[in-house]
Amino acid sequence: MRGTTNELNCEIVRDLLPLYHDDAVSEVTRAAVKEHLAGCKRCQTEYDSICDELPIAAAKQSTGENFKKMMGRQKHKRAIITTAIALGAVALMTGVWYLLTEVPMVEISPDRLNIEEAYYYDFSDIKDNDETGKGVFIRYSADMQTLAGPTEMRPEYKDGKLELSVKVPVITLDRTKDKRDTYEDIWAVQTDGVVSSITVSGENKWTKPDGEVEIPDYVEGYHEYAYGYGLNGFTLYNDGEIVPGGAKYVFEKEDGTVTAWNADGEVVYEGSSEDYYKKS
Repeated sequence: MRGTTNELNCEIVRDLLPLYHDDAVSEVTRAAVKEHLAGCKRCQTEYDSICDELPIAAAKQSTGENFKKMMGRQKHKRAIITTAIALGAVALMTGVWYLLTEVPMVEISPDRLNIEEAYYYDFSDIKDNDETGKGVFIRYSADMQTLAGPTEMRPEYKDGKLELSVKVPVITLDRTKDKRDTYEDIWAVQTDGVVSSITVSGENKWTKPDGEVEIPDYVEGYHEYAYGYGLNGFTLYNDGEIVPGGAKYVFEKEDGTVTAWNADGEVVYEGSSEDYYKKS
């Protein structure tokens, strides 16, 4: 053997000797092993020992059986890995589905939900798609990020007081400092009579002002939208969004027209929806 740098080669060759003995290697490998044996007395001695202890016929049978066992183990190992990957994928998909649809709900802390504006209305003379035509329009903001904001709201009306039980997913994120992540939406809650106050989880959030209160037109517009009186769509824009005319509320009607109001209740656009969205 040339030098001592071929120790690793010797180890490799000794691993190949049983296959070399059984003529179960390629021509290239056979030639390389043969050349190595010619120059390495230690490996040649190892090979002679194999030849003495293992007759060729028995060796071939033994090697073939060992090879079959080895292939069987490899197939079994691959099957286990494939099954593990499949089970992992199923678990991941199940977890994602659970997060999207079955996240546990918890009652929101009252300090995380603010009522920005509320109007009690009586539109019972318009149409009777809803039960009473009476209710309260509530625009609220929630100081959090979730998949869909507060996703469960249950109202209870009694003696002029409206109590809201609001639940949110247990997984939520705090809003950023610039408040761009504050969730904002509208509820229209039917009642049997006048609403004098609104509480959230027992904390008062709104009290009806004394005297007559002018109800903005968008409140009636939202009532019509909520109960299917000829509106195709409704959009509430968050503060800071760039909207034509600085609109806060945009209603799309079945006749292809749009009416848009700003936060002060002033109409900033009324006309075709095509022309309005061209300005966006």
